[in-house]
Amino acid sequence: MTTLPRTRTRYLMLATHVPASGAAGGVVRYTVALAEALARRPDVDLRVVAAGEGARYFRRFLPPGNVHRLPALPTPALSVLERLGLLPGLRRGVDVVHGTKHIVPLRMPRGTRSVLTAHDMLLFDRGSDYPLLKRLLLRSPYRGSLRTADAIVAVSDATRDRVVDHLPRVADRVRVSVLAPSENLRQAPVESLDALAGRPFALVVGDASPRKNVAMLVEHWERIRDRVPDACLVLVGPAAWGHEERGGATWTRLVDSGGGLALRGVSDGALRWCYENAAVVVCPSLIEGFGLPAAEARSFGATVLTSEDPALCQAAGPAGTPLPSWSPDAWVSAVADAMTAPRTGVPDVVRTWDDVAADTLAALWTPAPTVPPELRATRRMGVSPYTAQLRVRHVVVPGDREAAAVAERLVHAHRAQNWKSDIVGADDAGVADVRDVDVVVLHGRRAGELRERLRGGVPTVLLTRRSLRGVGVFRERRRSRWTNVLALHGRPRGWDRVVCPVTRLEPGALDPDEMAAVIARARAWGRAATRSPRGQETE
Repeated sequence: MTTLPRTRTRYLMLATHVPASGAAGGVVRYTVALAEALARRPDVDLRVVAAGEGARYFRRFLPPGNVHRLPALPTPALSVLERLGLLPGLRRGVDVVHGTKHIVPLRMPRGTRSVLTAHDMLLFDRGSDYPLLKRLLLRSPYRGSLRTADAIVAVSDATRDRVVDHLPRVADRVRVSVLAPSENLRQAPVESLDALAGRPFALVVGDASPRKNVAMLVEHWERIRDRVPDACLVLVGPAAWGHEERGGATWTRLVDSGGGLALRGVSDGALRWCYENAAVVVCPSLIEGFGLPAAEARSFGATVLTSEDPALCQAAGPAGTPLPSWSPDAWVSAVADAMTAPRTGVPDVVRTWDDVAADTLAALWTPAPTVPPELRATRRMGVSPYTAQLRVRHVVVPGDREAAAVAERLVHAHRAQNWKSDIVGADDAGVADVRDVDVVVLHGRRAGELRERLRGGVPTVLLTRRSLRGVGVFRERRRSRWTNVLALHGRPRGWDRVVCPVTRLEPGALDPDEMAAVIARARAWGRAATRSPRGQETE
């Protein structure tokens, strides 16, 4: 165990992604809030590496000599400098280097410890949501930084579990530091929005990338307006990294009819007003690293509806009501009910950024707690997987008696919970006809060859306990693009050479309830199928 330094900790934070305004997406807000909290601590001598005009922001609260400026280079160039450790201030006697976004230096000066913040594993779990260049340039240094960092700070239990699923060997270095609502947001002078004054509106905060599931709300918003005619769906957030899904022509019609409004670049004061006046804050995202909007809504006493995503459920706490993302009917009913009910929530601030800073420092000097496998299994999702019905097809290779036995056990257990599940052979003529199926589970690598025919037309789970070697690695790399979940039962080897959304299941008898959670979450990971759970096309 490393002992805590006796003097002030000389702490170097990598913040080349922060603009001069200090305002942008969630990672920038995290970096700024944590820097301000660390700067307030008497036991920390904070230094920051910033790029271009971003240095101006940190000079507001740090001595000029503690802000090291890099030129305003393209993001890939800055990432290379960070990974190679070619940074001002790194060799001037620091105790800690903190990578706040994906990267820590490959080699550290002697006696210097590194800490990396893991915001999520979306580069591996939802890679197609990001531009190709970002995937190619960032995956390898991010994975390498996770492997070499002395300590990893995960922003939620869910992110910790995803890191360990991908990299089991780092489990003893990952600690969780749950984030806090923005203090700047909570203290900002209120700025009202005349366009929404007096209207019942549902608020969604974030971009419109496919995983945010905004298109599901848009598709069914007219059903909500049937019950609440003046209801408005308000989307507040920046542009997405890549492709956006707001619902295409359906969203355009909604805006034209006054039922939808998109806002970008809003001030903290305007966002605070939205949180304080929304009839309901809606967080339908399929997958998050933390879900800061849920925590912010909770801090303002808003009514909060979240998906079953475990990070969102943790962020919302008791203020949130989790709903199954695959059941539009549940969302329509809950949103309409919330918009016609009085707002009775009480502001609930359970953590501050001073708490986050204290947890971050503790991650450096104390070992990470062990998380029992059974606890990880129970927190795979925030609602029961049986909350809403799913239609699941299990595919086995004829003659594979072990796979057939597992499939039969799962089907029997899931049918008892009102799921519609069946088993077909991999050589059946209609096996690729999945028009009436929500999720396909392929048992074993031979059955997994069917992905060549399905090609992502339906969320697909590959369940296997076999190790991967030889030419199979190259085949699986090709098929990974059509895999929503790679469920590894036991401890098979070799799969770390395939970039794929991995879930690790403990050896022994397969738990039908845990497997149900994996199946229900299949749409959250991988390359999202373009179909909704009931076969309706989304734009």
